[in-house]
Amino acid sequence: MLNKILTTHNQYPISKRASAFGGRKIKVMIREKQPQKEIIIDLTGPDGNAFALMGYAKRFAKQLEWEDGGAALINEMMEGDYEHLLEVFDNAFGSFVILER
Repeated sequence: MLNKILTTHNQYPISKRASAFGGRKIKVMIREKQPQKEIIIDLTGPDGNAFALMGYAKRFAKQLEWEDGGAALINEMMEGDYEHLLEVFDNAFGSFVILER
């Protein structure tokens, strides 16, 4: 049925579409893609894994064109426990990345 609805919806102009669906008008609920203002990382999900965060750090360092590609930052992130890793990550990228617990 969904395939029939999609075919009918795309096949006919709006005036005929309304009659095809019992006189009801169809409103398309697709919006334009909005620019993402900030990056949010959920620490309770798979992105909160220490290795995933180091991967993000490496990717962000490359995008920011850091000379060492983030190697020094990754080494500093590995010097302590998970809380230390989060603190180092936040100090480096906290201006545009939000970490959520």
